[in-house]
Amino acid sequence: MLSRRGGPPGGPPPRTPGTRPRPPPPEREAEEQEPWLERANNGKAVERETAQDSWVRQHFEHQGGAGRPDFVSRATGQGYEVTTTNPSTIAAHLRRSYVSVERMVNYVMWTFGG
Repeated sequence: MLSRRGGPPGGPPPRTPGTRPRPPPPEREAEEQEPWLERANNGKAVERETAQDSWVRQHFEHQGGAGRPDFVSRATGQGYEVTTTNPSTIAAHLRRSYVSVERMVNYVMWTFGG
């Protein structure tokens, strides 16, 4: 049985279209001590949300984690990376041996504020 989102029951609730994924409380709490974590935690939230999409799950395997692409094509086995449009972040991702600019999906970074 699938939930409304197409994922397994008990998964995250459907998100209102146009809203942004939000890091879970433990990640937000860590940001209070280490503010630099905000960018990484937002990126992980986007990656997790993307991995919940039924079309994405059909065509890609979510891997993520250190030293691995975020997603791998089920058809070709090629890795894909999800990251912001920030030039320095793109450059950092491109230094990874498994990342190619042709297989990079970019999004605009945001902040949640207080």
